Amino acid sequence: MKYSHIPGTDIKIFQLAVGGMSFGIPAVKNYRWILDEDQTDQMVQHALDLGINFFDTANVYSAGTSEEFIGKSLKKHQVPRDQVAIASNVYFNDGRLSKRGYQPGNCRNPKAAGNRLRRPLHHSPL
Repeated sequence: MKYSHIPGTDIKIFQLAVGGMSFGIPAVKNYRWILDEDQTDQMVQHALDLGINFFDTANVYSAGTSEEFIGKSLKKHQVPRDQVAIASNVYFNDGRLSKRGYQPGNCRNPKAAGNRLRRPLHHSPL
């Protein structure tokens, strides 16, 4: 397995990330490929079992529930903060998508991502 270090830290991360776009509660009914909380937990556990400790998500993936499900799974499996890296991208939604049924959860506040992930976010230049 190939790992790299996050600059300025002692954190070793797998060179590929598990993408979180398919985790959460579908924000749009047509997204039938979204995995529910149990399925997300199984995917996260499988990745951890394989040595993958790098997860990529965003506050717009399933209206923030992707972050919530990843955070709950990492907490459930008692993964220490210094043994996993989460890239959580913040999109500043102006609310126009709400006409399609999408209700973003506090997308204007990056700290909200940390709350959904159930762990503080740390900025690191990658």
